[in-house]
Amino acid sequence: MGSIGLEDSGPTLDSFQADRPRDIVDSFLQQHPNIDYIRFQWVDYAGVLRARVATKAHFDTIVKSNKPLSCGQVTFSCLPDGSRVPFEPCAVHLLHPDWKSLRVISTSPGHDSPSYASVMCSIVQKLPGVARDPDLCPRIALENIVAKAHNQHGIDFLIGFEIEFVVLQDGPDGCLIPFSSHPGTYSAAALRGPSYRYFEECMRNLLDSGIQVREFHAEGSIGQYEVTLAARPPLEAIDELVSAHDIIRTTFANHGLTATMSPKPVMDRQANGSHIHVSIHPPQHEEAFLAGLLSRLPAICSLSMPSIASYDRHADFLAGTVVAWGSQNRQVPVRKMRPGYWEIRCADAMANMYLAVAGILAAGLLGKQNNEPLHWNDASYAGNMQASSDKLPANLEQSLSQLERVCGELSEMLDSRIPGHYLDFKRHEVGALKNLDEQQLRQLLARLV
Repeated sequence: MGSIGLEDSGPTLDSFQADRPRDIVDSFLQQHPNIDYIRFQWVDYAGVLRARVATKAHFDTIVKSNKPLSCGQVTFSCLPDGSRVPFEPCAVHLLHPDWKSLRVISTSPGHDSPSYASVMCSIVQKLPGVARDPDLCPRIALENIVAKAHNQHGIDFLIGFEIEFVVLQDGPDGCLIPFSSHPGTYSAAALRGPSYRYFEECMRNLLDSGIQVREFHAEGSIGQYEVTLAARPPLEAIDELVSAHDIIRTTFANHGLTATMSPKPVMDRQANGSHIHVSIHPPQHEEAFLAGLLSRLPAICSLSMPSIASYDRHADFLAGTVVAWGSQNRQVPVRKMRPGYWEIRCADAMANMYLAVAGILAAGLLGKQNNEPLHWNDASYAGNMQASSDKLPANLEQSLSQLERVCGELSEMLDSRIPGHYLDFKRHEVGALKNLDEQQLRQLLARLV
């Protein structure tokens, strides 16, 4: 992934109504005439994909109206265990579909062509007698920071992702156990394992949906796959990531299996990460951007490693353990690939990636705006991994404390109160899940993500 060929990341919420949804939808349905159902989707603060499903006839009514879809006020209030945080009882949440994100999901059993499509939505809260409030929505926060970077700082970004996952099956006691047990680390033997025919089906479904897959291989030590997606402008990249996760999980589910990207679904197997590739253009701003990111990296972990289970990856060569960067150094949390291009390794699929990437970009832009010096040396050279380096948080509570420390400046850069909303939500989540034992938590997350 490089910094070449950047393009505008698309419209903000204010211009949704200026799009011509009828033209976009008609063209899509002409290409996919057998679509029967359309999912209006969003990702909540717990990193869980949620959706309302419309029939094709009702979908046509929604498109003709060119108005948002009303939804209950719990869109960002649900915890992974099904409980809820306190919410405003009189609120209505309005789902604004981004029609350019419309895509097929995958072929259902018994169908020769896809019958489901999905469209990603941004969410605005409406209260009686009060102006509409977009401050809850991570997708809007990302749009805003991308526009701010371009308009005020002359900076554009490309984002890419690596998807790591394992395949599980129901065991005799109903608990999920490993299904895929092929050798890892690029082994060709993985390409003839028992799960590989379903994996190939995943790849076909991803490509048929228009997702730009670069390559795939066996990862980890045993039973793990990795899929690398092409670099895209931030909003498009995350829309594709969300769809890719869903298509992979749906394809395996059609065969009675569970594909999971959760951080540590099996105790004695490797962890799953979701490395974020960030490219900044022009690259001459890279030092100040990197300084801003590193100085706030412990707080960013609360967004990019947002689950209790995420901290099973708190180790060198996984998420890293100290605040550091290095050229081609996989031991540290930020690996520099080339000028203006980094791999953020302290991230996993439990993250709401709209919010995680928004936080990463906001932290970097704070560094640029404040002309912050880069105090960290390149850890790729002997002696440059300073013994005094700040530690990365070892658990979610520590990372949330770090987020609280920088909440104000992140909110100001994002022009949004969302960091505070998110902080309150996550503290409720920690309290709700602390009563689950380790195995119960792993099983729950494996079925969700």
